[in-house]
Amino acid sequence: MEWQQLKMTILNIDWVAVSSIAAVIVAIVAVLIVIVENKRDKFILGLKMLLELSDHFNSDSMLETRRKAAVSLLDGSYDDENVENLLDFFEMVGYLLKHRAINRQVLWCNISYWIIHYWYAAEIHIERKQQKIPARWENIRYLFRIISKIERKKHGISVITNESIKTFLEKERGSFNK
Repeated sequence: MEWQQLKMTILNIDWVAVSSIAAVIVAIVAVLIVIVENKRDKFILGLKMLLELSDHFNSDSMLETRRKAAVSLLDGSYDDENVENLLDFFEMVGYLLKHRAINRQVLWCNISYWIIHYWYAAEIHIERKQQKIPARWENIRYLFRIISKIERKKHGISVITNESIKTFLEKERGSFNK
């Protein structure tokens, strides 16, 4: 008799419970798939945005802006429309980085050299503007901090001297003459 009861207990599986557990597992897997796809889509969108920013940064009009900004920065005339436009561009990039619209590592690979050098070249101007308007170019400061942190991790401490800034600006000034 005991064998019959045991056999009946084994055959009396609670199919409602089994199907409920299966439904929960399927739901969890579906949520995980959505999360992974969302992260992938966000990365691809950020990469596309960064490529568009890079295209703009290297466009003829921006190259001319960079050239004129370099001339102004070399002359010490910071209050120039081209310097302002260039810093506004970096402000937008910093905003996008702060709000995680672009990947910091990919950004570092693409334009960290210019961010770091223009920061040091225009730092006095940025600080003067921020004394008058504290929120002015706050995202550039954030951008610089993040890019510098990555730079230190990758290459150690880089020494940016007045001479290296001058050399950078001279290259920016002379590279785009037509």
